[in-house]
Order: sequence, then structure tokens, then C-alpha cells
Amino acid sequence: MERDYTMEIKSLLIENFQSHKTTKIEPAPAGQLTVITGPSDSGKTAILRALRWLYFNTPQGTDFIRVGAREATVVLTLADGTRVIRNRSRGSKNSYEIVTPNDEKEAFAGFGVNVPLEIQQLTGVMPVQIGDLELNLNLAEQLDGPFLGKSISAGARAKVLGKLAGTEEVDYAAKQLAADLYRRGQDEKRLTSEIAGLEEKIRGFDYLPAMKVRIEAIEALVGQAKAAAERRDKLVVCQERLYQCEDAISQARMIIWRWRGLEEAENILAGAEMTAARTDILRRLASRLAAAENGIASSQGILQKWAGLEKAEAAMTNASEVAARKDVLQRMTSRLAIATAGIIAGQQILQRWCGLDEGAAAALRAAELYERYTQLGSLGQKLITVAKEIARAVLVLDGWKNIDAATSCIEAAETGITCRQQIISLAAKLDRIKKDIETARQQAVLYENRVAELEGAYYDALLAAGRCPTCGQEITNQQIAILKEAV
Repeated sequence: MERDYTMEIKSLLIENFQSHKTTKIEPAPAGQLTVITGPSDSGKTAILRALRWLYFNTPQGTDFIRVGAREATVVLTLADGTRVIRNRSRGSKNSYEIVTPNDEKEAFAGFGVNVPLEIQQLTGVMPVQIGDLELNLNLAEQLDGPFLGKSISAGARAKVLGKLAGTEEVDYAAKQLAADLYRRGQDEKRLTSEIAGLEEKIRGFDYLPAMKVRIEAIEALVGQAKAAAERRDKLVVCQERLYQCEDAISQARMIIWRWRGLEEAENILAGAEMTAARTDILRRLASRLAAAENGIASSQGILQKWAGLEKAEAAMTNASEVAARKDVLQRMTSRLAIATAGIIAGQQILQRWCGLDEGAAAALRAAELYERYTQLGSLGQKLITVAKEIARAVLVLDGWKNIDAATSCIEAAETGITCRQQIISLAAKLDRIKKDIETARQQAVLYENRVAELEGAYYDALLAAGRCPTCGQEITNQQIAILKEAV
């Protein structure tokens, strides 16, 4: 908020300024004249210098400080009680200070060679700028001439009078206009030169339209190259898939080639089964016939040796039991032969299919069966031994001389029964092998169907590509037909 100060001076206090140690002056009231008199070098001019130092911040430096004093101070008290204090020490202190009637203080420092604006507004004293001329109209120096006298040049006096008459603004405007016109002319020349330079630079870019056409053509080529690269990538993927199909077809053909004797093996197996069944029937009939003959012979011998009817009946009963055991052992021997023949046939079939992954498991089973076959061989030897024991038992029974020999025959017969159970187990395993062979045959059929599908897909891929991926020749329907015939 702007203050309303009364600029009338109430008092002036000067301390340690030049020759003044402490001087206080109270000027006459408004409308009256204050005159300062005294001998030369008594400090009259120093009073004006003190006011000049306070109003205009001149002179600079510290030479005006009284000799022996540490600082100089000028205090200007206005009519409303406001004080303006100017202080300067021989050290670094250099300040203005405003003290209001309410003792509110406001200090100023770091103002350089200027006077703070607040001080100028408060005192109402400030330099007047007329053109290039700066005038301090509030104070006149000692020995200065009259205002606008010879100390001021004619041009400066004209400016001052123009300022007073109000024509200075017109002169200033004309001067500014001339300066503006000159600057505009210089700007026009500079801009014309810059335009010419820019036009010359623009001519250096005349190749850009042709370059644009080339860039567009190159972009089109790049687009075509990208499209071709994408097609190439797709063709590479198709080629990889084609190779995979070819590998699968080759593997399927190998499997088919390995399984080429499957039907023949099935026929052989079926014939072997029928032959084994017939042989089993014949052997059983032969064993029964032999048993009957042996029984008859034994009965005749017993009848001759034993005239007693009861003893003959008992001997007949024992002979029948022995004959039944012998019949059982003979049937077991025939089944053992059938199992051996089946194992040999299975081994031959497995040797033909040794390359199949599925045949590997069958080969392992065949190896296990071969071990069983070895065991059956030993059991066969035991069976022969048992048969011999039975024959000896029959001889013993013919004489009924030794009951312990009959007991041994019974134990041998029990051993034969155990062997029969083992043979039955091996026959069950042989049935499982037959089932595995049937499963392998079904898988071969599936592989044949899969091979046909893959061949069809391969032919379709060749026709879609239109060119052989290996030799690069063109693929036609005729060539596909030739390829099918070759396959």
C-alpha cells in the first residue's frame, strides 16, 4: 500500500561527514528562506554534499568519513516524523534505512551505485532523464551557473525546453521512428539475403522428388521381398513336414516289409494247431489201446498166477489203476511234444519279425518260453524216467512180490502229475503268445491303413507344391501315378 508522506524537511542531522562531527540543522518553515553563512572551509558546502550523498548516493567510497571516525551518518527527518538514515562505515556496512513514526524500520543494502526506489519515492528527489542527459534539478552545486546557463550545451538546453514545452515526445518519437525505419531496412536486407540463401539451399534438395520415387520403389521391392520371405518360410515348413511324411512312409514300408510273412505264419500256425490236435487224439487213442492191451496181458498173467477169484479181482483193479496212470503220463508226453512244436514254430515266426519294435516284447516272451522249453526238456527226461519206473512197477505188480516197489511207482506217478501241471501252465502261456501274435497282426493292419493315409497326404502335398523338393522338377498327376505304381 503506497504511503502518503509529507516531503517537507523538518531537520537534518550530520555526523562524522567531512568536517562535521555532529551538526543538526532545522530549516525555516515553508514559504521562508534558510540561509547558511560562515567563513570559508567551515563546512557549508559539506552540508550540500551530505544532502547529495543522501539523495543521489554520491560520492562513492569512504573518503568523506571524518578523520578519526569509524562511520558517517546523515539523518533526514520529514515533517510527519519519518526518518531517512544514510550510513557508511570504513568496513563493509553501506545502507539506507527508513524509520516510521511508529518506529517501524526498513533497511536496504546491496544497492550498488543507485538509490533504492523506496528512498526516491519517500524524498521525492530523483534524477531527471532528458534524452541522453541526466539532470539533478533539486540541488545545485557550488559555483554552478544559472539553470540552463552556459554549463549546459545548446542541444541539452533545447531538450530541456522541449521537455518543458512537451515537444520532447515528438522528437523522441521521430528519433524512434527513424531508428525503426533503419532497423526495418536492415531487417529487409538481412531477410532478403536469408531468402536468397534459403532458396539456394532449397535448390540443393531438388533431388528429393526423384529420391521419393526411388524410395517408394524400394519400399515396394522391400514389401515384395518380405512377402517372398514369408512364402519361403512357409515352404520351408512344408518341406520339413514333407520330409517327416517321407520318413514316416519309409518306416511304415519297413514295418510292412517285416510283417510280410504274417499271413503265412498264421496259416502255418493254424495248420500246426490242427495237426497237434489230431496227433493228440491219435496218441490218446493209441495210449488207451496200449493200456487196454497191457491190462489184458496183466490180467491174463494174474489169472494164470492167481487162480483165486478174489485175488484176481484185486489184481485187476490195481492193474486198471496203473494203466490209468500210464495213460495220463502218455497224454502228458503228447502235450509236451505239441507244446515243443508250437514253441519252435513261434521261434521261427519271431525270427522273421525280429526287426519290429512290437516284436521285441514277443522275442522276450519267446526267450522266456525257451527257458521253459529247456525246463520241459528236463521234465521230459524225468517223464521218461517215470515211464521206466512205471514199467518196472508193472513188472513188480505182475509178481506182487514187493509192496515197497509199488509205493515207489505211486510216488513216480505223483511226480508225473506235477509235470503235467507245469505243462498245462506252459500251454496257457502259449495261448497268450498266440493272442500277442493276433494283436501284432491287427497293429500291422492299422499301420497299413496309416501308410495309405500318409501316402495320400504326401501325394497331395507334392501336387500342392507343384515341384519336387529334392530335384526341383515340376510335379504332375501323371508323375504322381507313376510314383504310385513304383511304390
